Amino acid sequence: GALQGKRIGLYGPGWRTEEMSPETSSLYSAAIEVLASLGAELVENPFDQSGFAALASPTEFGDLRGDEAWVYEFEKFLEQIRPSDAENSIEELKADGVNLFDAGGPLNWVVSLFPVGAESLKDPDIPPDLSEFSAVRMDYRRNFSEVMEAQDLDVLVYPQMLVETPPASSNDLIRGSAVDEIDILGTPGVTVPAGYYESGAPFSLIFLGDLFSEPELLGYAYDYEQATLHRVPPANLVNAADFNSDGAVDLLDFERLRDGFGRRGNLRSGDANRDNFIDLADFVILKKNFGYGVAQPVPEPSALQFAGFAAILGWAEILRRRRN
Repeated sequence: GALQGKRIGLYGPGWRTEEMSPETSSLYSAAIEVLASLGAELVENPFDQSGFAALASPTEFGDLRGDEAWVYEFEKFLEQIRPSDAENSIEELKADGVNLFDAGGPLNWVVSLFPVGAESLKDPDIPPDLSEFSAVRMDYRRNFSEVMEAQDLDVLVYPQMLVETPPASSNDLIRGSAVDEIDILGTPGVTVPAGYYESGAPFSLIFLGDLFSEPELLGYAYDYEQATLHRVPPANLVNAADFNSDGAVDLLDFERLRDGFGRRGNLRSGDANRDNFIDLADFVILKKNFGYGVAQPVPEPSALQFAGFAAILGWAEILRRRRN
């Protein structure tokens, strides 16, 4: 397998001084045994005495360096995600009554925690000064690369969370093992189910590597996942094209999309990709999923029916874009 003979760095205080809860530690130990059984060579606390952990600047909410650019990046996101939409800037959202950064808004923390965030809100098109963050990133990358090379590591495998993930209704903070570090580093991570806490909350591993190591990480993660098969899929998953929520994607869903095409809508009216507009993209999702959840074979719309409807949708899409 992909993990055979690979050198794996394990979580320790050299990376971050926060400790795992006893139950997390127990689950992590069990996962480590599996990694060893798959032929991996384990390296304890490889960042010991490297100075890596000392680079952190933790707050109650984690290491927030780099978040100074939140307002600017959000403005760019709005411009790029829907360039032809009327609401493609913070100012236009605000004009429509969507005040994300105001007191009580979901993004108010950006301007309340960062003076530069409040300043950026005055002119979101101007990027803030990130020279300090860039210097921190370079320090992190230099340290990370030196340790990976000196220890001859192929991958790091940590518990994704240091303690059990709190319920969604809780105000407790989620305590990750590497989120802040890889956000600053800009390096990839792949999470894999690795068991369950006594409460039923999931426990996961995160496979971490250097820049552009995604192919290798996916291979390692897949090797572990196939050896354990810990994940239990939720019983209430809803298919994106199941517009009437009856557990199947069939002609009834086809009819909903047909009737709603060309208009704004939601999942119930045929919006498979959740962009609040029913168009050709939703039809493609429906066609791909047609027959999902159907116990007995159902008469699929004929190729001619699909082709004809696709042609109609295509022309309608072209006309809509011309109007916009």
